[in-house]
Amino acid sequence: GSTVFNVLRGILEVVIGVAAGSLLGFFIQYFPSSDQVMIPGSWN
Repeated sequence: GSTVFNVLRGILEVVIGVAAGSLLGFFIQYFPSSDQVMIPGSWN
C-alpha cells in the first residue's frame, strides 16, 4: 500500500542524499575552487 511506498521512497531519498553528498565531497576534495587552499594531508 501507500505506507510501503512511502517507506521505500524515504530510503531512496536517503540513499540519493548520501550518494550526492559523497560525490560533492569527492569533487570538492580533488577539485578545490579558486578561493580555497589545498592543505596536503588534511584529508588523511
